[in-house]
Order: sequence, then C-alpha cells, then structure tokens
Amino acid sequence: MNNQIRHQARVRFVSRIRNNRAFPASTENPTVLLVDDDADVNAMLTVAFDDAGFVVTTAETGHAGMALVDSSRWELILIDLRLPDMSGVEVLKYCKASVPSMICVIMSGFLSVSVVVEVTKLGADDVIEKPVDVERLLSSARELCASMTEAPFEQRAVRDVSTHCTAFSAEPGSAVEKWVQLVLRACDSDDDPKTLQLWARRAGVSYSSLCEHCRLLGIQPQDARDLVRTLRAKLRAADYDCSPEILLNVGDRRTLRSILERAGTAFRDGPADSIEPFLLHQRFIAPGSLALRALLRVLKSANY
Repeated sequence: MNNQIRHQARVRFVSRIRNNRAFPASTENPTVLLVDDDADVNAMLTVAFDDAGFVVTTAETGHAGMALVDSSRWELILIDLRLPDMSGVEVLKYCKASVPSMICVIMSGFLSVSVVVEVTKLGADDVIEKPVDVERLLSSARELCASMTEAPFEQRAVRDVSTHCTAFSAEPGSAVEKWVQLVLRACDSDDDPKTLQLWARRAGVSYSSLCEHCRLLGIQPQDARDLVRTLRAKLRAADYDCSPEILLNVGDRRTLRSILERAGTAFRDGPADSIEPFLLHQRFIAPGSLALRALLRVLKSANY
C-alpha cells in the first residue's frame, strides 16, 4: 500500500469513529471479525467493508480474536497468517472447532503451496494473498456470506455429506466433503456452470480455492467442471422431462461432442433419473475415486 492510500484510509477510519459510523448498529448487516496486527491493513479493510455494508470488529492478536469468537456471533472471520502471539493457523483451528460452519478467510504475504493446502484442509473457505486486493476480497466475502442462505437442494443433500463420507474414512470437514458440497451447489444453479469461474461464483468460493479443492483430491479442475455440468444437466433433465444435452450451454460442436463422449452413453440414452449408471460410466473422474463414491452415496441418500 503506498503512503497516500495508507493516509487516506487512516483519515477515513478516524473520521468514521468520531462520527460513530465505524461499526454500523444494524444487526441485519453481516458481521466481520478481522484478526490482524497491521494497523494500516485494519484501517483500510474496515473502511472498505464498512462501505460495503458489513459490520467490522478488529483484533490485533490471536488470543484477542479467539476471545471475540467466544463472545459474539460472526458471519465472516479474516485471519492474518502471522500474528504476534501465535500462527493464524491456530486461530483457524479454534474457529472451526468452535463453530464448524463459520466462514474463515486466511490472508498472508508469505503464501506457499504447502500453506494453502494446510489451511484448506483445516477448513479455510478462501486464501487471499497480501498485499490484499480489496475488490477481490470483498467479492469473495459477499459470495461466501450469500452462500450460507442459499440452495434448497444443498440443504436437502449436503446435510448428509459428513455422515456418508465417514463410510469412506473421510472426516467431517475433510477435502472430500468440501468437494461434494461444491459439486452440489453447482448442481442447484439455474444456469450451466460452463466455466470454473461460474462454478466458483455459484458455490460461494474463489476460483483459486475451487481449483485447490479439486487438486487436493487428484482431480483436474477442468474435468471436475465437466462432470458438474453433465451431472447438473442429468438431474435437471428429470425435472424438465427433456434430454440432458439440451441443458448444456455449448456453442461449439467439437466441444459438445467431446463432452458427450466422455459423459458416456448413460448420459443421453439412459432414463432421466439414472444417475448411478451415469456416474459409474462417465470418463471425467475415475468412478472408483473416493470423491466420486462419496458424491454418489450422497445423491442416492437424497433419492437421486
């Protein structure tokens, strides 16, 4: 952050506090806990989130943040990876242990593949690199908070994910469960999630987080996307009494032919409600994989 932007953020932040506008009183606005020891970052993000309609509270240490987690309800928690008294990973673990559904976003200027993998496995909903791209962070925050109140299909099927995933030795909150949740959210979309960006938006996660969830399970994101598109089309075809092919938004014939070939004959020729034969014979993801077996079990439990 350059000096001019830093100064403007500080001026606006102080001005809002003096006018009692730093933290709006409306309980309808999403509440955000920002755990970061950098005063400049706190000032900048407080102003940005306040302008976007969030209610922000800050904590400069991990212990202070954990105390606030115990004392109040939060829709979103932003956690810096390097805090003066502990690692942000410990704060993340504490948050997820306290309220598993709590949305947590990790921020750091020292990210590596191993760090992203670790915090994702622990339940981080997104990982943001510093210096923070404020617009990207706000977009992710809106989508994550909105995802908590959406999707009747998701409520019907996802609530059984952890129960059925344990049959495959996958712990609740594991990479398998999270991947299944992402798939189900996309299947409830009104539109064909024809790009990874559209799928991520519908699932309420960032593009990078979605790709990481796939790669953690040894799945290429593009293959997972095409599985999601065809699965959604197959599920919706049963509701609309039409061919699932019609529900794929593909303008290029070569691309469509490639997707249909990998989807297998059960996609077009089988009964509209024949989800299991389709999943077992498609060629996007190995049918014997842990992720696909978990997905199939959940769909079967929801009578699909």
